[in-house]
Amino acid sequence: MLIGFYTGLRISEVLALYKSDIDFENDLIRVEKKLVFKGLRKQDYYVSKQMKSKKSKALIPLPLILKNQLNQWLEVNPYARIVCNEDGSFVNPTCLSNQVKKIASSCEINFRFHMLRHSYASILIYNRTDIRIAQDLLRHSNFNTTLSIYTHINEEQKKQAVNEVFKIDCGNFVADSKRKNESPKENPLCKGVSK
Repeated sequence: MLIGFYTGLRISEVLALYKSDIDFENDLIRVEKKLVFKGLRKQDYYVSKQMKSKKSKALIPLPLILKNQLNQWLEVNPYARIVCNEDGSFVNPTCLSNQVKKIASSCEINFRFHMLRHSYASILIYNRTDIRIAQDLLRHSNFNTTLSIYTHINEEQKKQAVNEVFKIDCGNFVADSKRKNESPKENPLCKGVSK
């Protein structure tokens, strides 16, 4: 779950990660394979280098908070796979998703693993990450996918946006403390506004 939240990786990509994919020295994660599992029995799962798109293969940053968690986990995990069952075998993504969904449901939360990817995108955009950087981090071929599908805007963000854009001082109306000393007559946006 943490890997999905802090990287925006798809569940098939998370479950295909090996220790060798993590470069702790340079704080990078090599994403170049996925777990193939749909329609297969667990013993037939395999890792494929055929990704969703050319942009899906990439080196992405390893956030410090995730690095610390992974270091702790790898001290107790003796297997090459980062996410695995107790015997080192592949985790069944469907079972994992169902267990998480069941726990979330008991808390009255509608949740799917892929929502972590949407949250990752929304957090990037909410924190004013350049759209091209967000596109690269999500490994989308086109920034429209990043903006139209993966980012979600709430009412607070809309209010904040208009208040940031319209920071003006028209006498009694002061929306920006930095411009308090400006005379309403000097501000062209204040024409026709009386004190």
